Amino acid sequence: MVVALNSCLLGKIRDKHVADEEEDYAGVPAWSALYPVTQVIGAPSECERQIPGLERPEGMADFEPGTRLDELMTKSYRRTFGCDLPMAEEAAS
Repeated sequence: MVVALNSCLLGKIRDKHVADEEEDYAGVPAWSALYPVTQVIGAPSECERQIPGLERPEGMADFEPGTRLDELMTKSYRRTFGCDLPMAEEAAS
């Protein structure tokens, strides 16, 4: 996706790192960078209608405020299945 930032700036939105074609660089004085966007776990807001005195389940122990969502999901997957995500194994090879 290409986003017009103003009359003389353009931005591309994609799911991979900076990866323009060589011809995109030819004669074009363009600055290029990646701005990562992350989601982070916030503080829990417990339901007021739940039974009083319930403790957070052990399986939710990794849901700590400030934890990145991708790291949380990877850790949870490893605990559940005892291995890395299939995509992570492919990327490593």
